[in-house]
Amino acid sequence: MKQIITAAVLALAVSPGYAQDLSGWSDIFSPRQVLTAIVQYGIFAVRTQTNMTYSGLSIDPVENRATIYDVVITPVLGRSDFATCHFSMDTISIKGSPLNESSTIRIGIEVSGYKVSPACILQPPLSDLAALRLEKLEMPRMSIDLRYDLPSGQASVLAYTIVEGLGSVTVDADFHYLAAGPARGLSDIPVPIASLSSMSFQIEDGGLWNRVSPLLSEQFTNPATGPARVASILNSFRPTILGEAPSLASSQGFDAFAQSVQTAAEKFLVSPKQLLITTGFDPADPVLLDLTAYDTNPGQLFADLRPVVSVLPVSAKRAASLDKLRAAITNYRSLNDAERREIGLALLTGEGAPRNLELAIELLSGLPTAGEPDTSFQIAQALASRTPARAYSYAIQASIDGAVGATALLDEIEPKLDAEAIFGAQKGLDDLTQDMPNSSGEMRELAARYFDGRNGRSYVLASYWARLAAAAGDRASLYLLNDIEDRMAALGATSAWQKLEVPIADRAVADWVSLDILGQLESDQ
Repeated sequence: MKQIITAAVLALAVSPGYAQDLSGWSDIFSPRQVLTAIVQYGIFAVRTQTNMTYSGLSIDPVENRATIYDVVITPVLGRSDFATCHFSMDTISIKGSPLNESSTIRIGIEVSGYKVSPACILQPPLSDLAALRLEKLEMPRMSIDLRYDLPSGQASVLAYTIVEGLGSVTVDADFHYLAAGPARGLSDIPVPIASLSSMSFQIEDGGLWNRVSPLLSEQFTNPATGPARVASILNSFRPTILGEAPSLASSQGFDAFAQSVQTAAEKFLVSPKQLLITTGFDPADPVLLDLTAYDTNPGQLFADLRPVVSVLPVSAKRAASLDKLRAAITNYRSLNDAERREIGLALLTGEGAPRNLELAIELLSGLPTAGEPDTSFQIAQALASRTPARAYSYAIQASIDGAVGATALLDEIEPKLDAEAIFGAQKGLDDLTQDMPNSSGEMRELAARYFDGRNGRSYVLASYWARLAAAAGDRASLYLLNDIEDRMAALGATSAWQKLEVPIADRAVADWVSLDILGQLESDQ
């Protein structure tokens, strides 16, 4: 990170943007200027490896996106004519996380109009493509999308490429946990810690089979003989792949894979549209990948991943029943609670049904949350950037239910709200139903839980219990009252809070006297 920042500052100093009329240091280090400097430094770095020209550069600091137009690259350093082998792209777009995003890292790279000159096809490593009778190589679109959730360590990777006249390739991977990990042995290279939930590799034919099939023997392309021939060749490599004494899991995984290859070949040779390789284990039970073991023991891959080949399209991860979806649209009350939750989550996430937030919320709102703490949390997450005021009440409910990440979401949403929205969504003095605690420490804990959100956030109830605990001699509760005032100042709600404090203070004094709280505490000692 230090090197990147240093490089950005150096690039900024030599960039044309630096010569503009900047009014001060705040302009020099504005998001647009820093992002521009980083991109310019990246261009200098690319030019240490290859020749590169482009026609324009667009920077959008709000989206955190940089787009380079009309790029031409030649792999031969030192040439300036680009007359022989070169690559061209209409645009290269690189998009990062929004600058106000603190919990998710997002990196998206998209290339449009990628073209390889004919001269490149005749040179290694692309020369093998000449056998496919390709006179040109064009990719209308290539994209890679990486999303990493910092709190959980979960990650997803989606890569997609269209090749004109051949087809498309899609790689989709979900990780339950992903981290760099420590270096092992004598190497100083970190070994990734990767717990995989699912992975798929899909090829859709767009002319590739018509080019490949003439190069193959008829015994492979004939539906009557091809599947068995492919399976036979694959099984001939079984001892090499699995070794002399394979584990039962490796053997079973390989045999299931070989059988799925034969079954998929039977269908593909009749109707060559697409092939799909997916992991065969349950996504709810992620597999910890041993990346160092696979080099010496490739059979372990079959035990861990249990790959399956098919010709079916990639199905939605949460496929929604059409009958249940139809009932959700017409009369959702005909669905039971489990069905409402199933269809509601599909509509909320857009996986298994077209995304429809309002219908999803209608289905999910009012459902029992016992044992299902994430329902309110997922609604709050979906609404947080669109309508934070609506999201806030769901985030409070999620914190009451004990959803992981709910208090962090409360802290993320609150600065977007005014005082009226914050206090209106929280519990007030009318919600005081708690029996009197037996000690000042228990009062302090109640106050702290209402303050940080572990009881469903309520600054009113936090202040009430902190006043009583402090009056009983708990010094830490005095500090908590100061923390509440600091929070109000940070939220710009000091004026509204001062008005709200009056009934809180009056209720605390009245209860202190009428309930003889100090006497009760002393009698419990």
